[in-house]
Amino acid sequence: MKKLVVKWVSTIYYVLLKSNHYFREGNLPLFIANPMKHIFFDLDGTLHQEDTGALFIKYLIKRRIINLIVFFPFLLISLGIYYLFPTKRASLNLILFFTTLGSTKKQYQQYINGFCKQFLPTPIPQVYQAFEGHLVQKDTIFIISGSPLIIIEKLYPDWFKHPYIHVIGSLLTYRFGSLWLTEYCLAKNKIKMLDKRFQPAIQFEMGYSDSMTDLPLFLRCKQAFKITKGGELQELRLQAVRS
Repeated sequence: MKKLVVKWVSTIYYVLLKSNHYFREGNLPLFIANPMKHIFFDLDGTLHQEDTGALFIKYLIKRRIINLIVFFPFLLISLGIYYLFPTKRASLNLILFFTTLGSTKKQYQQYINGFCKQFLPTPIPQVYQAFEGHLVQKDTIFIISGSPLIIIEKLYPDWFKHPYIHVIGSLLTYRFGSLWLTEYCLAKNKIKMLDKRFQPAIQFEMGYSDSMTDLPLFLRCKQAFKITKGGELQELRLQAVRS
């Protein structure tokens, strides 16, 4: 009887995953968390070496030279504010606003497509090996990244078709003649965005990230690994952190 119930629950969960298992802007379904092992991965500096968001802004600046000239003092101030408050959505929105002000919605799509065509992510071997190992074990993987979700989807389309992978990222949109983040998936906001989409609150078996800004997520992990600059996995002593 117990096996029958478990099989029944697993079947229903799988159907839900196949029908709609990832999140688009303006479409944020709330899912019931699955009883299998949950694994957290960051993306930038973890699954691949590059900082996708920073490279995208550099890409925009190169294509918006007029904005750079006209709004140069404002961009300098915006960069200073971002340096002081790197986890705040408003800080990054100031940079995006002055960089892309005057662009069209068509250009917004062109920038996204153009960036993704020329961007070649460099996988970090040890982390990718762990990632693939968790997939083989059919663990449920949550990739929670500060990079724009729309860019992640174009770079890694197979993730969005996989029944055991969920991707949560920053939500980028076109508004007021420029690009804006409506949600910034970083630091404590990663927890907020995760809990907004999944209930009850998920506890992770393992977590992988290169940044201690992911400490709020690490604290939900039984075991956590910080990715070093050399791409190695360094286990964190969570008991010491919690105390």
